[in-house]
Amino acid sequence: AIYVVRKIVIRKRFIRNLRIARIKPEELKDKIDADDDLMIIDLRDSLDFEANPLMIPKSLRIQPEELEQRHEELYKDRDIVLFCTWPNEATSARVALQLKRLGIERVRPLQGGFQEWIDLGFPTVESDLDHHS
Repeated sequence: AIYVVRKIVIRKRFIRNLRIARIKPEELKDKIDADDDLMIIDLRDSLDFEANPLMIPKSLRIQPEELEQRHEELYKDRDIVLFCTWPNEATSARVALQLKRLGIERVRPLQGGFQEWIDLGFPTVESDLDHHS
C-alpha cells in the first residue's frame, strides 16, 4: 500500500510540475515577435511531420530519441520551448524532464502543442528539409 501511495504522490507531483512549466502559445508568439533569444524544438514524429510539414518559425526539428546524443547542441543559457503534435501528448513533457536531468533547466513544453498553435492561426513556415538534401 505504501508503494502504491508513493507512486500516486510522485505521479501527481510530476503532473503538477509539468503544468507549471508549460508556455502558452500566446507567450511564445510574443517572444518570437520580440525576437527573444530562445530555442524552439519540434519533437513531432515522422508521420505527423510528413502529414503537416509546416513548423513554428525559428524551430529546429529533433526527434525525441536523438536528444540524448544531441543535447550538447542545446543552449543552457536561454529558454528552450518543446512542442509535439497534440495537446494531451506527453512527448514534450517527457523530453523536458529528460533535458532537466541532463542539466538543461530552462525548458518548457508548449501548452496545447502544435495543434493549438495552428488552431490559434499563429504563423508557420515551411520546412526546409528538402533544401538540405
